[in-house]
Amino acid sequence: MENLQRQSVIEVTPTMLQDYFGILIEAVRNGELNPLELYGKAKEIEDLAQKVKIEVQSLAIEEAEKRTEKTFNFGNFKVTKVEGRRMIDYSNIEEYQIAKANLKEIEYKYKQVALSSLTSLDESTGEILKRPIITFSKNSISIKNV
Repeated sequence: MENLQRQSVIEVTPTMLQDYFGILIEAVRNGELNPLELYGKAKEIEDLAQKVKIEVQSLAIEEAEKRTEKTFNFGNFKVTKVEGRRMIDYSNIEEYQIAKANLKEIEYKYKQVALSSLTSLDESTGEILKRPIITFSKNSISIKNV
């Protein structure tokens, strides 16, 4: 039954997708297709692929755990089993909470300096505050299904 189901599914390869999107990219460059349309379609496919990965991830991990090797080849893929990483949560430590609160205060104070065009003088202490470095990320757009 598994073979019967597998045969009825048309396999779409990365090469096929790369060729298809290559044609669409060329159509955008030639002015034959609106770039927003292609960008939106790419976002839809990315979202769908992410959903598939999330839904199948635990089953794929179970399947990989059946192997004794940490790294093995499966078809065209190299699979490496990765153990969960250790995470330490400091939020229950009072000293950490105080330090984090102090950091927020410092960030707020210097953010005001960065955003002010007038002065970097702390009026309560008379201290001249160094301006933090401001950088900008590149422009982007957000695409969502309506």
